[in-house]
Amino acid sequence: MPHGVHSALLQCISTRPDGPLDITWLAAETSRLPLGRIRLRWEPASRSGWDVTTYLGLTTAEVLLGSWPASPDDWPRLVRPTLYEVTGLCAALSFATDALDLSNRLSESDRGPPKAAPRRSGKGGLVVRPPVRCVRSTCRRRTPWPTTRGYGSRT
Repeated sequence: MPHGVHSALLQCISTRPDGPLDITWLAAETSRLPLGRIRLRWEPASRSGWDVTTYLGLTTAEVLLGSWPASPDDWPRLVRPTLYEVTGLCAALSFATDALDLSNRLSESDRGPPKAAPRRSGKGGLVVRPPVRCVRSTCRRRTPWPTTRGYGSRT
């Protein structure tokens, strides 16, 4: 990885099985992963290959998606199925949340003006928050993944 960065933010995944992963470098001082986004980190393994780790940003924390120790130099091909599935699930969750919100708004409009949602706080209280949404980017650029030269190569 370039000097001053600690990982990469996944922007999009090509629909082709051997297609590129579009990334943006994350600076070392980046404090938090955005909601629904995937962070990739790779570093040389102790003997050969790469230690690759992926994380998903949630509302309050980052969760480990997967870890591939001592992966070969073509590790993007290895981790791509997991990344593709997670971004697809996030897109489906976002779509389902939007559909549910629309359904709720339509049913409330049939009953008159919308009522305020209950909002309580304190010990054992209920706090109503907006639904968690995953972010799905669309591919606009076809940037090749740097695995054969530069940052992804051990030579």
